[in-house]
Amino acid sequence: MSQADWTLMLYMAGDNGILLADPLDAFGYLDVQELKDGLRRLSPDARDRVHVVVQFDTREQGTHRYHLSPAADLASDRVQTLDETNTGDPATLRDFIVWAVQTYPARHYALVLWNHGNGWDDTDVYARFRARLDEAAREEPAMRAVFNVPAFRRALFTSTLEHLSTAAATPSQRGVLYDDSSLDFLDNRELQQALQQALADAGLPAIDLLGFDACLMAMLEVQYQVREQARLVVASQALEPAYGWPYNRLVQALPGATPEQVARALVRDYVETYNLGVYSRFQHEITQSAVATARLPALVNAWNALAQALLASLHEAPVFRAVLNARQQAHRFYNRPDYVDVGTFAAALAQQPHLPPGARSVLAQIRNLLHPQGNLVLANQALVRRGGNAPEPLAVSGVSVYFPERGVDDVALRDLYGALDFSREALWDEFLEHFAAVRRAFDLGVQPPTWRADRGLTFTPTEPTETGHATDATPSADTEQPPVEPATPAQPLKLVVAHGSITDAPATALVVNHVQGAAVGGAAGYVDDRLGGVISALVQQGSLTGARATVFPVPTLGRLPADVVLVAGLGTLEEFAVSEQERLQIVQAVGRVVAQTAILLGVEEVASIVHGAGGGGLPVGIAAREFVRGVLDTLATFGASASIKTLYIVEYDAEKYQTLQQALTYGWGDTPVPMVVETRETLSAKDAQSAARKRWITRLYGSEGAPQPTTTSRPAWKQAYLSILRHPDGTSLEFSYTGPEPLASEPRYTLPFDPSQVERFLQTIENAVRILPHSPGDVHETTLKRLRTIRDQLIPSELRGALDALPDDTVLTLRLDAFTAQIPWELFPRGETPLLLHSVVTRRLVTERVAGAILPPPSAGKVRVLIVANPTGDLPAAQAEGQRLYELLSAHPRLDVRLWEGTQAIDLLGEMGGYHVLHFAGHAAFNAERPELSALFLDAEGQERITAQNILQLPTRPAVVFLNACESGQAETLTWREAHRMAAGLAAAFIATGSRNVVATAWRVSDTDAEEMARAFYTHVLQGDALGQALHKARRAVFEQRRWTDVTWGSYLFYGDAAFRL
Repeated sequence: MSQADWTLMLYMAGDNGILLADPLDAFGYLDVQELKDGLRRLSPDARDRVHVVVQFDTREQGTHRYHLSPAADLASDRVQTLDETNTGDPATLRDFIVWAVQTYPARHYALVLWNHGNGWDDTDVYARFRARLDEAAREEPAMRAVFNVPAFRRALFTSTLEHLSTAAATPSQRGVLYDDSSLDFLDNRELQQALQQALADAGLPAIDLLGFDACLMAMLEVQYQVREQARLVVASQALEPAYGWPYNRLVQALPGATPEQVARALVRDYVETYNLGVYSRFQHEITQSAVATARLPALVNAWNALAQALLASLHEAPVFRAVLNARQQAHRFYNRPDYVDVGTFAAALAQQPHLPPGARSVLAQIRNLLHPQGNLVLANQALVRRGGNAPEPLAVSGVSVYFPERGVDDVALRDLYGALDFSREALWDEFLEHFAAVRRAFDLGVQPPTWRADRGLTFTPTEPTETGHATDATPSADTEQPPVEPATPAQPLKLVVAHGSITDAPATALVVNHVQGAAVGGAAGYVDDRLGGVISALVQQGSLTGARATVFPVPTLGRLPADVVLVAGLGTLEEFAVSEQERLQIVQAVGRVVAQTAILLGVEEVASIVHGAGGGGLPVGIAAREFVRGVLDTLATFGASASIKTLYIVEYDAEKYQTLQQALTYGWGDTPVPMVVETRETLSAKDAQSAARKRWITRLYGSEGAPQPTTTSRPAWKQAYLSILRHPDGTSLEFSYTGPEPLASEPRYTLPFDPSQVERFLQTIENAVRILPHSPGDVHETTLKRLRTIRDQLIPSELRGALDALPDDTVLTLRLDAFTAQIPWELFPRGETPLLLHSVVTRRLVTERVAGAILPPPSAGKVRVLIVANPTGDLPAAQAEGQRLYELLSAHPRLDVRLWEGTQAIDLLGEMGGYHVLHFAGHAAFNAERPELSALFLDAEGQERITAQNILQLPTRPAVVFLNACESGQAETLTWREAHRMAAGLAAAFIATGSRNVVATAWRVSDTDAEEMARAFYTHVLQGDALGQALHKARRAVFEQRRWTDVTWGSYLFYGDAAFRL
């Protein structure tokens, strides 16, 4: 057989994980099958001209070498099985290359490195894990030998390394060819070493095509490092999807092709595949380029000349601003904004009015080298997806360079970067260090330092003469037109530092955050409460992940003054705990993506909390500045097209607000966008709601729409928020707390519990409630004691103290799931009386289904109330309740009240949508299996009924539902737990349809008591109280009359917005 045209060598480091649930080697097997599919598509003659060899280090099955064939069975292609290998060891890669070249000789060789990638960044992500390993071994020397057994080490560190792989999946923390079993990876210098030694041993001058099926590797620093070992380098400037390269097409391109033809086909097919086929909704950019390494020295020389020119004048404010503006206008890559496209940066810098002498000539040379006629970038294609639209072409050059926004002042990072060949032969590393010093000086308002060349080099610009392109295409280097039009300068930004609640900010968009894998809590939990659990539902469904530097817009649908809540992802706890510098980078990245999202939505006013300053441990002022810098960065990029005019940074804590005020009002220096800073001591919800209400009405009813009769004005009460959720494993409760006064410790707690013991606790409470009306007066003291004991068992001590210290003028919102809603938290004592008699207590349910809805239009400016009482005809007391309630409410001039007397469900459905309030006194049924079928009964047989699904289908729904309802046919036999579950279930069913507020009974009460509570509640509502206050006052009024002889006041639970008013 004649010599083959190509030997394709695929070096697969699959012994690690990725953000997806599957390990990375799962995608490796898919790619191997693609290779075999490509072979099957070749003719027998073409197939004989190609060798495809693979070394695959898997997660669990060891390392195997394959010589692939078209056969379906992969095992038949295995030619070697190796002991546990370390793909991060240069010797392992060297041995594979030498074996492949000597065993399967060909005219051309292609090597593809398959794994994670991180461009030039050789940060050792395994360092902290090796330190833990060493620490464990020091504590127990006998374990040292065990740790050195690869199979046991993988098993021992499975959990830890899962966390590592999640953290490593963010580009700022991973390099190339990672091996979890060996806690090792291959850095750029080791890659150069491995290739150099392999070529020497195999007798090859260079590899024809070196490919990186990995993220972010199309960087000048990486390409230059392997310039002597590879003739062509194919890689991506951006993140790559997990599905990687189109290997079937690559194999089909090999027979009879030159290296340049293969490279061009690979670039074309890669981008075409993701444009037409697999395109992840989380994948922002798709890029691929092929670079001829022989032309790289010319580009590096020009880049060095540019660095020299800029270094000499960077301390001058016009030059510094020119560089900063050009960086902002250049394309930077998603999740690694410190990786800047070389071509768009050069084009943007050439447009700046103030540049050092000779810089424009150097920039012309750089741009000509990157031009297709410059023979450096042989092929380059890119797509970008903006705002959920279809992919569109992205104008980038195919080569990136490292340029962080604030330069480089970290010693360890500077040393890593300085060790690369690119840094040794160009002054770019010195430029980045000097840029950091100059920017810091300008930020502080002091004289920036000047740079002195410590290498003895002088600037001598080199005119472009190699291709003739500069002369032919542009009459003058100073007047040439760049390929990318720079952004028009952005309008000034008004930065408002405000004290108060984020929900009271007069902004169109509110920004909170979520930590990936954690429960929704803190400010996000408080906002989630106001939204009726939408955020929690999205997290449970997996739609909102909290992944690092992502933003998920959540429409408020009128439940807040703002139109939308932007939930920013901070990544995992492991990601956010690496270092303060890393946390600040995340916060700055959040600022960028928040601004991008707001601009795409056309938002003009944005209000944000301070990110990372709570549980993240960052100083509040520094964290806020980094977020604002990220926003400014994006505004400068979008220029005049940016919609954002005002940015509120909101802090609830008074002491932190003072710190924040000092940090944000001074010391900004020159910013990429002009900025005016204001402070606001208090936020008023009134102004925000007035503007929001006008927007809402206009969108719902048009510009002539009449105002709604209801508002969501929040009372001037303090706010506290307590989330209590059962852990998915069922063995612990997870608590998250936000109150008027911050806790001394982290406001998140986990409390182990025994479900069977909780059942006994509930039974104890049920028995006590049942016997209280029929017991001597001092029995309630025993009941209180037992309730206090149960409270102490179910609530962490730190939170008990916080709840006991709540001022009486506090609205306490409990966020509960289906399990924790069964527990009567409101009844637990505070002092000598239950908590619900001290504070306004409302509940929010974490539901899997949350449907937005609008309030019905008003009728002649009146609030419309529909009363349905005893429709089944077997509850005369309920009928009397409805009649007296009708008389009470009809007397009020603002109310339009109807007492419904029909029995047909179709008729009631036709009426219900036009009312703001539904008061139902009758039979109901909760369907645990299908909550949407939970129903209100209209006849004794249960044939005529209104289900939650029926209400969901209505174009408008009641905003308030008051259920004086009992479970049909079961009221006498329901246990405490079942009664609470029914109340929570009915509330959840109605809230899911869009009804914002539901009052329901947790256990059966007498008809007389039910009427008394209803009358007291509506009396306070008519006096102008918010719903939460009205129910609180009704509870207290009934308690003052009945005390412990009747506990009706404890049965009524409120699910919804305590601040809602009629």
